[in-house]
Amino acid sequence: IRDSDGFLKEGREDYWAKGSRCRSRISVERVHMELLEEFSRNASRKFSTWCADRQAKAAVDIEAKGAALNLDFYEFSFVDVFGAQRSKLVPASRVREMATDGAGFAGFAAWLDQDPSSGDVLAMPDASTLTQLPWNPRVGYLACDLVWQGDYLDHAPRNALRAMLRKLGDRGLTLKTGVECEFFLVDPTTGAVAAALAASS
Repeated sequence: IRDSDGFLKEGREDYWAKGSRCRSRISVERVHMELLEEFSRNASRKFSTWCADRQAKAAVDIEAKGAALNLDFYEFSFVDVFGAQRSKLVPASRVREMATDGAGFAGFAAWLDQDPSSGDVLAMPDASTLTQLPWNPRVGYLACDLVWQGDYLDHAPRNALRAMLRKLGDRGLTLKTGVECEFFLVDPTTGAVAAALAASS
């Protein structure tokens, strides 16, 4: 199914169709984790290790940019292995400290390959991703890299993706993705879903 570098030699549909283990939700989750772990083992060591000094400088940058935007809160965010967003809201008075030391999360509760004895993973914000939320300008969003025991957590989705982008780049390949955005229109006067405004295009 996969070559020596962890790339699929056959389509994903073929893999799932042939995998008799995929008959239950638990089995699908296990296969998903096995694929992600294999990609991580083969590629994640190719990008630089986490650096505390670099993170401390990023924290200063985040605080300065946030002050210029008059932010009161920062949303430290990452996605788990099933694409669900996990986040913590950090007040501006603590953002420099939290951006330096990281926001703690229970890795096992975010479907990461850990158990309760593993201790917290730390969400380290990427200063380049600071975005003022248009619907709540008091809050700034920050995408985070997950760090555990002083280094990047290999199978965290953002870390694994970065590693695979580097590996694809080494082969002269560029990853392209498509995003399907789904949303509801809300009536600003009632707060209810504005079904009358919905129309297909």
